[in-house]
Amino acid sequence: AKHNLDLTRKVFLGRCPPNMTNSHIYEHFKSLKDCVEHVFWPSSTQKGVEQEAGNTKRWCLVTFKSTSLAMQAAAMKPPVIDGEMLMMRWKGYDDPEKRKPGQKIAQMLRKRDELDKEEKGQWQRLWKEGNLVEPAQWTEAQLKAQPFKKDFSDCIKQQEVGQEELEEFIRSHKVDFPEGCPPPVRTFDEVDFGEAVNKIVTKKFDKPYPIQSLAW
Repeated sequence: AKHNLDLTRKVFLGRCPPNMTNSHIYEHFKSLKDCVEHVFWPSSTQKGVEQEAGNTKRWCLVTFKSTSLAMQAAAMKPPVIDGEMLMMRWKGYDDPEKRKPGQKIAQMLRKRDELDKEEKGQWQRLWKEGNLVEPAQWTEAQLKAQPFKKDFSDCIKQQEVGQEELEEFIRSHKVDFPEGCPPPVRTFDEVDFGEAVNKIVTKKFDKPYPIQSLAW
């Protein structure tokens, strides 16, 4: 049980350059305020060192002081050192308990094949009707260990919106804007969901839809 608990508090960092040190890690996660408990670097005799194009690439495991902090850290944009973005992944997914979603996907694919054998297109019809989704069963312990926090401060660069601009946004999009809500996100310049996602959204869309502007 202790091993599994430790996994949920760890974040894997890969493709680390040779000059990377713990200081880089502490600096990157400083917004979480004294959150790192330990950083493990493998020795050169272990498999943690990769030889690629003549350069030494390493990995490390960062242990945080709580599962919640580890998950918040893994949700941040990965560190960029010497112009290269590192790989970053929450190790909690390696916990046997966290493998259940993958097993459910495999079961869903098998079920799809079985339904389509019975009647062609049956799976797609049931899926559109919403009859294939199983409700999630969250225990009190799971909710306490992994609290949901609607905090997008790491990826939203909120810009000031004047009263006239706000009124024009509400009028042109015909939306309700409850008092006390943060200003709408009107352009993709105000959000940063990571390089890969940013490229996709800016290629397909000129600006956020009204519901995205308000929800973000």
